[in-house]
Amino acid sequence: MKTITLLNWTLLVVYGMLLTYSSLTINQSGTDAAGRGMAAGYLFVGFILLAILLVINFLPFQLAQIVVFVVLLLPVASGLVHWIGQASMRIQTKQNNDGR
Repeated sequence: MKTITLLNWTLLVVYGMLLTYSSLTINQSGTDAAGRGMAAGYLFVGFILLAILLVINFLPFQLAQIVVFVVLLLPVASGLVHWIGQASMRIQTKQNNDGR
């Protein structure tokens, strides 16, 4: 259980740092005003979700910490699946351009 607790706090800190970095660089994103407005909305929702996860993680129940751990792993798993899909698409495009 200590491992899950340590991983929870590590992932919460990483996500908090990413949200903070994103909020500090929102004006340097190179998008128009509508894009910055959408990004601000997503950041607001992200901070709310992070606060909810922090509150749930403070609960003394083991199930609550396991649920937070699973929820924190969802973006990592989604990013990994996206990365694998992009890599396979890149390989297919290269093979099509080579005439195979």
